[in-house]
Amino acid sequence: MSIAPQDLAASRFKPVRQALERADKTEARRAESVARVEEIRGQIGEAERRDREALGLALVDRKAEPASEAARLRAELADEERRAEALALAVDRARDQVSEVVVEHRGAWRRDAMKDLARAHNRYAAAIAELEVARDALSDEAALVAWLDGGPGASAASDPLGGRTGHDAQGRAPMSFTLVLEELRRDGEAIVTFPVTRDDPAEEPRLELAW
Repeated sequence: MSIAPQDLAASRFKPVRQALERADKTEARRAESVARVEEIRGQIGEAERRDREALGLALVDRKAEPASEAARLRAELADEERRAEALALAVDRARDQVSEVVVEHRGAWRRDAMKDLARAHNRYAAAIAELEVARDALSDEAALVAWLDGGPGASAASDPLGGRTGHDAQGRAPMSFTLVLEELRRDGEAIVTFPVTRDDPAEEPRLELAW
């Protein structure tokens, strides 16, 4: 299963991991604040109703007007909205810091990543070669068992996958194992040449070739 480039970078480069963790922490704090804003807004209407009831009772009993619960909630709402706005700016700043960290260390990290890319490509190529060897070994073992049972000494595997000789029920022709290997190797080459190279240093002109 593939991993996102940002997550892979975080697993390898501590500054990226720290910057992402701070960004996530900031985002979580902002989410809490936004949730609290919505919670307070939902409480104001009921608080206003209770305020009217309490005021009515106080007026009947000729008592001092009670403190307004709704007014307290509105003040708390204003404070929480201010915090949410500040945290939104903090989230943007924290995300910017991730990019700044990458820019600061890009040269060294990219060199390391290119080495890992080459190793991963070699591993993929080796796995393809191992697949070919493993299929031959599987065919040899199957042919041995068949020979011991009195069968001919023919290879158990053929180039068409599954030993098919004709089209299947859906009209599909058999796949060639040789072509599958070729496509896998081409796939590896296509993947390894995927990275953006616009930041690579420009090749210096060779004046001796011009002459």
